[in-house]
Formats: sequence, structure tokens, C-alpha cells
Amino acid sequence: MRIIILLISLVITSFSSICLYSEETSNASQAITEESAVKTEETKEEVQKYTLVYKFPAGQEIYYQLTIDKKDEFNVGGKKFDVKKKTVVYISQLSKGVDEEGNGLLIVTYLQGWQDTIRIFSQSKEVKVKMSPKGEILETQGLQEVAAEFLKVVQYNLADYIPGIDRLPVKIDLTKMPSNAFNVYWQAFIFPVPETPVAAGDIWKRKDKNSDVTIQYKLQEVKEGKAYIEVITEGKRGLLDGKAIFDIENGYVISNQVTMVTDATGKIAQRAAKEISGATGTEVKPASNLPEKTYISFKMEYVPME
Repeated sequence: MRIIILLISLVITSFSSICLYSEETSNASQAITEESAVKTEETKEEVQKYTLVYKFPAGQEIYYQLTIDKKDEFNVGGKKFDVKKKTVVYISQLSKGVDEEGNGLLIVTYLQGWQDTIRIFSQSKEVKVKMSPKGEILETQGLQEVAAEFLKVVQYNLADYIPGIDRLPVKIDLTKMPSNAFNVYWQAFIFPVPETPVAAGDIWKRKDKNSDVTIQYKLQEVKEGKAYIEVITEGKRGLLDGKAIFDIENGYVISNQVTMVTDATGKIAQRAAKEISGATGTEVKPASNLPEKTYISFKMEYVPME
């Protein structure tokens, strides 16, 4: 089980774990109080505040496209070149209403996907999710089936840094593992709304449980019922920034995009190779040429259906 959890965490949460070597954010120009607190910019005039919560009207079905773009920049003997990979997955989210405590009951279906030209999710995978109005995943059923598909993406991407890992035999059947064991990794894909009402200029933050990196969010503006949010975190070895759009009235994410850049890919690959070798008993080594920088763009975008 250790090797499975290691592999899954390395890529499924890649948009946060790429900053494994980052420490507390170095962006000291904006002081932030305790976790989940919101800081309001001082103003003499009373400002309008907005409550951002997820809503789960029964029968509402939303479609998303998840796109992960990865680009590695190499410098071999003074010759620079890029290597790119793309993963695309189409997802539907059907609300079955709420339970007695107001938590959303969702059926999330992974319809189909590709990593470059390689098909993943040849058959759709359905996951039952219980989620709080603040976006916390409380319970899941069937997430292990999705994890098994994403394991292919994990090995496919890590093979750039650790040759042969995509052919490493994995003898543990993920489908026999409890679904809730994977909740913490999928939580990283859920946009975290603030705990309290916010006004334009307010900042809130979330500490990612997978990478121990703190990410901050700033409400830039509200226009036509949509909240436009800036996402940023900066550490010693990586920079993460992005933007999100949240539909306040209907209570769902329209777009959530995060882009990272790091020069720590080599150290991450060396650490991963060592841990994987120890967990499997099969020696694996990092590639002789590792990228100077790695860029990863993660985007979850609402797809209107006619």
C-alpha cells in the first residue's frame, strides 16, 4: 500500500506537491492572520460583503473539463529544448440534493480522458461524494476506481524523470482499498471558499495537507454575480499562482486555474526514486538529464451544455 499512496500523491496532487521543498510563503507584503482567517482592507466606507458557499440543488448537473499541462525545460550541453505533456479528463457532477445537515450529495462521473494520445477512462467511473457547503469532502464511494485510472497518469508523467517507472509492476489492487483513503488527495482539486463573508480586497488562505504549503486567495472583484479571485503562493523553490471564478448565486466553480513553476524537479525526482526503490525492493534511478524548470498548469473549467 505504501508504494501506491506514494505514487498517487506524487502526481494527483502535483499542482501542490511540486512545492514539496517550499517553506512558508515569502510574500510578506500582505500579512495574513491565523489559518482560514480573512483580512479586510481598511476603508472609511462600509463595503459590501459576499458569502461564497457551494449549493446543491437537486437535479443540477454540471460538466467540467480538467486539463493538466506539463512543460519541462531542459539544457543539455548548452542546447535548450522543451518537453510537453497534456492530460484531459471530462467530468460530470450531478446533485442529488442535501442530507439533514445541509451537506451536498453528489454523483461525480469521470466520463473519458486522454494523456496525450493515450486513452484513460475507457469506461466511465462513478463516485458518490458527500461535500460540505464550504467544499470539504466528507465521504466518498468509488474513488479508488478513479485512483486506479490516475495511477496510469502518475507513472506516465514520472517516467520523464525516473525511466522505467511506467513499467514498474504494481501488484496491489486499488479497487480493494477504501475510497475515503484517497479523499485527502482529491481535496486538493476543490476550490476552498472562505469561512466568513468577504469584500473585494479580502484575503483568505488554506494550508494544503499534502504538501504543507500555504496558499492564499484574494477576492479581486465581483461582477455580474461572479467572484473573481487571485491565487498565489511563493516559496524558496517554487511559485504557484492562478485565478478562479465562482458563481455566487448558483454556488459552483466556473473556472479554477493554477500554474506552478519550480526548479526543484531534480531533487523531487531523486527523493521519489529513493523512496520508490525502498518501497518496492526494485532499484530505480533518476534520469541523467533532468529539467532546469518544470511548469504545470491545472485547470478545471465549467463546460456549458446545450
